[in-house]
Amino acid sequence: NKANMYNSTCLYFACKNGNEEILKLILKKKEIDINFQTLDGLTGLIISCQNGKENIVQLLLNEPLINVN
Repeated sequence: NKANMYNSTCLYFACKNGNEEILKLILKKKEIDINFQTLDGLTGLIISCQNGKENIVQLLLNEPLINVN
């Protein structure tokens, strides 16, 4: 959950760029907050939807702790 000055995390960038392999590694970590938000309120799910990363959206939706609201 280490974030940069915009509150963006490695999970956010993996989702934004559609990097499925990196996302899978990140999701294995128990301490990751899958719903972590940037300063603009964006989550990995939101940014992957906005960028048309369907494979990433599916991975995230399969996670039990994902918040779709």
